[in-house]
Amino acid sequence: MEASGDALLAALLPHLRALRPDLRWAGMGGPLSAAAGLEVLVDPRPLAAHGLTEALGALPATLRALRRLRALAGDARALLLVDAPEVNTRLLRHAVARGIPAAYLAPPQAWAWRAGRAELLREARWLGCLFGFEAAWYAARGARAVEVGHPLRLAPPPLLDPDGGHVLLCPGSRPSSVRRALPLAVGALAALNARRAARGEGALRGVVALSGWLAGSGAGEEARALAARLGVPLEAREGLRPALDGARVALCHAGTATLELGLAGLPFVAMAPLSALRAAVARRLVRAPRYALPNLLLGAPGGAPVCEELPPRPLDPLAAALALERLLAPAAWAEARARLGGLAGRVAPLDAPAAARGALGALGLL
Repeated sequence: MEASGDALLAALLPHLRALRPDLRWAGMGGPLSAAAGLEVLVDPRPLAAHGLTEALGALPATLRALRRLRALAGDARALLLVDAPEVNTRLLRHAVARGIPAAYLAPPQAWAWRAGRAELLREARWLGCLFGFEAAWYAARGARAVEVGHPLRLAPPPLLDPDGGHVLLCPGSRPSSVRRALPLAVGALAALNARRAARGEGALRGVVALSGWLAGSGAGEEARALAARLGVPLEAREGLRPALDGARVALCHAGTATLELGLAGLPFVAMAPLSALRAAVARRLVRAPRYALPNLLLGAPGGAPVCEELPPRPLDPLAAALALERLLAPAAWAEARARLGGLAGRVAPLDAPAAARGALGALGLL
């Protein structure tokens, strides 16, 4: 489960509990789910990993979590799986083999990679998909899929600053992602400011948005140390939403944050820094033509992307700086804003009460 999955489950839990207050809601969830009433028995944060080497490092914790969840499933009337495909697809297989009804909220992005997972997802009694095209893709393959909408569609617009605002750096929510993306992001801002200094222009201030899931990881200290070494004015803020106000442009790791920036109307450059091994694997497995969600939702096949995507390799701060520099030009900034304006029409707002009723109804609990 990612931080976004934790937020999604937290949005549904009050409605699930209101519909069935007699049920015990227990399982895997983060701090937001716990605050919304989930009895957290498995913490997903130690399981979060990107790439082969990180996944191998997280394997013992993943196996322990899976054993714990399988044991809990034996006593459960039904399973509501949320996000976390590496754990939950295995848990779904376990449930199907034992006749335990299961629903899946925010199922795997099989339309982008590992499409064969759709065969297993057909066994779920209900798939609550975040996007309309995703629900249609699964339904075309025999799954009982519906669009539930996305919680980010409900967020209020931030106050952007196209003239004097800061450069927002979004290195991701997983420690493994941040280790690769943070040096690239801070290095890009340093390269951008060096180019501006050569032209007699003032330095741009950076704000790095750190997920609450990174608490205790040392990411904030690392960001400040990098900035001090490179001479970059940088501030660290917890959470993406507080860091959006006053932003001018952003450099953003691939993932849910690209959708949040797009819906906020903030022009940004996307990055997906990968190790050489993972980049090679991705080239063989990933079917999606682009990796930033606004491009997938708005971009026409073969057409110009809505936002620029940096190639996963090589990891080049100067290339990122040049992409940001292009975006800072007033005409390019305005054009990006105009393109992103169409995103809200492609993303439905989350209907949490309807999603809760749909999931419980499909599980035979209403």
